[in-house]
Amino acid sequence: MIEAKEGEGRAPAYRGTAYVVFERMSLARFGNRIPQLNFEVFRSVDNFEKTVRAVTLIPSAGEFVYDTTSVIRTENGAAIAENAHSFESGTDFAVALDQLEAQLPNVARVSMLVAWFGPDLRIGACELKPGVEVPLKDSSEPWKVCGVTREEAYVVSQISGGPAYGGTPSDAGVIRAIAGPGADRCSHVGHRGTRFYAAPHRRERRQCPKD
Repeated sequence: MIEAKEGEGRAPAYRGTAYVVFERMSLARFGNRIPQLNFEVFRSVDNFEKTVRAVTLIPSAGEFVYDTTSVIRTENGAAIAENAHSFESGTDFAVALDQLEAQLPNVARVSMLVAWFGPDLRIGACELKPGVEVPLKDSSEPWKVCGVTREEAYVVSQISGGPAYGGTPSDAGVIRAIAGPGADRCSHVGHRGTRFYAAPHRRERRQCPKD
């Protein structure tokens, strides 16, 4: 691109230096000023990436965090993505698998954590249950775990009017993460030649006994 602008043989190679070139970048949304930009550059320095054979998949909490289908919620008339926040194509989970496959090519086993909640630290009174972030949500995909619907589910701890944790991943999303939606693009674990292991993950809400 630089050579096309400056002419053949007139563009420096910048060997050993990482640089970024923008073509016709619109500055209107940045107040007609070059915005502050941050970049993360990484490369392999040894063979460590090739020796990794298994990983644990987190965050474990998030109602649609593992779903390969894009989920949209409607809030105050606006459509908001629940699980697609990357500039790359696909859901956050699909993009994460692409990055995992590129950076750790020999991973053959994935342990996926799925969070349930225990609202009491007293073992005799604690009952593990799936939780939601909010009791009401207008989303393109319904949330349901082990037959429990959003309206019936435990609501996770709240801080300043918002959830302190992500909710339990929806069963349908976890199933799609393992088996895939049947799309051409293999965005799921099972069709990438990777063995899958489900691992329960308990989160607790601290509640002091009254007696």
